[in-house]
Amino acid sequence: MLSPLLAVAAILAGITIVSLGQGVFAILVPIRLTEAGLSADRVGLVVAASAVGFLAGCLVVGRLIRLVGHIRAFSAFAAASCLAGLALPWTIGLPGWVLLRLAMGFCSAGLFMVAESWLNELTPRHLRGRILTSYVIVIMLALGAGQLLLTVVDTSDVLPFVLASAAFTLALIPVTLTRSRHPSVPHRIRPILGKAYRNSPVGAVGCVVVGLVAATLQGVAPVWGVQRGFSTAEIATLMAATQIGGLLCQWPLGWLSDRIDRRWVILGAALCTVVAAVGSVAAGSFGMLVALFALWGGMAEAIYPLSVAHANDHAKPQDYVPLAGTLLILWSIGSSAGPLAATVAMDRFGPDALFVYVAVLVGAFAGFVLWRMACRGRVAAAEAEQFVGLAAGSSPAPAELDPRIRPEDEVECEPGYDDCEDVPAR
Repeated sequence: MLSPLLAVAAILAGITIVSLGQGVFAILVPIRLTEAGLSADRVGLVVAASAVGFLAGCLVVGRLIRLVGHIRAFSAFAAASCLAGLALPWTIGLPGWVLLRLAMGFCSAGLFMVAESWLNELTPRHLRGRILTSYVIVIMLALGAGQLLLTVVDTSDVLPFVLASAAFTLALIPVTLTRSRHPSVPHRIRPILGKAYRNSPVGAVGCVVVGLVAATLQGVAPVWGVQRGFSTAEIATLMAATQIGGLLCQWPLGWLSDRIDRRWVILGAALCTVVAAVGSVAAGSFGMLVALFALWGGMAEAIYPLSVAHANDHAKPQDYVPLAGTLLILWSIGSSAGPLAATVAMDRFGPDALFVYVAVLVGAFAGFVLWRMACRGRVAAAEAEQFVGLAAGSSPAPAELDPRIRPEDEVECEPGYDDCEDVPAR
């Protein structure tokens, strides 16, 4: 038992270090560009580029991993991320920043897919739930720690770019030194968008809304902070509060959703997000703003795993993995469009338009949830699946760690098949 757990620890260590670097870049890039005088809509374009690259990566990096193997793929993605991060402070012109963040988003999808498919292979079945929970916790903590790093370094200097880029290289050490067996090739995503919506309209729309709102919060809220005159340390504290809020809110809401109609919990999270967005405009102190950002991040981020759980309530177990990939694509589509829409609104109506954008969008989603509750009854308690915590923006691979999937529901690659989805379920 000790050997597989040590191998899992090595992979967890590698992806934790990657997340530290990503936490830095997530707010360093919009702060640096805003302080350089770029308009909000141009900053939004750079923020959206990372999400577009991530979406493209989810669709194609599986084939690259098949061609060269997991170790080589992870090394290539980590090296490319490091080089792109180091090139950012020396890049002149908006197109260069867009291309570099596009590449970093693409590599991010590859890094997470390699690490997470490895975790799936190494984790004993009886430990899947614990490993998946540990994985979500360390990702959130690492992202928050990376953001807090900016409270002690000067964002106008090249040092934070060097430190964040070094994290991608440092992540190579535990991953490449592990002696564990190579995992099976990851499943290729074949989007089932129409089926996902027919299966669960609330689940599908909820994932899009989380992308439109939560990704916007992470990428555009730093722009709002700079325009409002907050220091880099204050902005980093606000953004770290969103990660802490997500960590504290996800499992209590999931526990509650296992006991009542899950859509009531989704509706409550949406309404709390609206309250946090509106309250942020009128916050009278920085401490209150930190609390509101924690509520905003906690409730908005929780909508994603709640939406996935609700979609699984209406799906067959053998559909969990392809459904998870499709819902992630919907999240990626939202996270690609959200920063652009929010920053255009901020340029036209002022910085606080960010909060109006969130309140209107999530308020409309709350109305949609109420409408769907009137159209469709609750899933019977005996047929509902247990909530499982998830982190949006990693890869589809954690779905294979889902303890709700039974051995007879899994799909495996066999000789003669190029793609896992071509193999019927056993």
